[in-house]
Amino acid sequence: MASELIDWREFFVATATVAGALIGLLFVAVSLHMRTFTDDQNVDLRLDARAILLGYVVAMAVSLFPLIPQSLAALGQEMLFVFVFIVVTSARSLPTLFRSSAVYGRRSRWFRLASFVFGCAATLSGGLALLAGQTWPLQLLAASVMLLIVASVLRTWDIVFRAARVVTST
Repeated sequence: MASELIDWREFFVATATVAGALIGLLFVAVSLHMRTFTDDQNVDLRLDARAILLGYVVAMAVSLFPLIPQSLAALGQEMLFVFVFIVVTSARSLPTLFRSSAVYGRRSRWFRLASFVFGCAATLSGGLALLAGQTWPLQLLAASVMLLIVASVLRTWDIVFRAARVVTST
């Protein structure tokens, strides 16, 4: 195992645990409002829940991969896999960012797009640099995981209250 990965072990154990717990709580929140999320009129809400789940899953994966005893180059390959996973799983929901929606304003849509592009760029550049044996991407991965978790928690808060408003208005 690369000695640089040993230095980050506790951090990645903690963030993987947090992400896993938040995935479970997201399932509880969605389950409590299952009718709301499955209603065809609430496609935006369902896509948001899917994007939030993706954020937690990516944060957990990016936290778990460094815990595997391996070289930096092997971790770089895994980060490139995560990059492909992000692009493939997000491709379906990206066009909705450009549709006019009563739920989100223009600034919110552009912020989400910029966040997606930044996340992809960080994962791709970090993966390539790790493949080359550089250590600086470990800090980038740590920052990315923290941002993903915080952003996903805030988005979870948003959809829980949006789902509650839909239930009370019907």
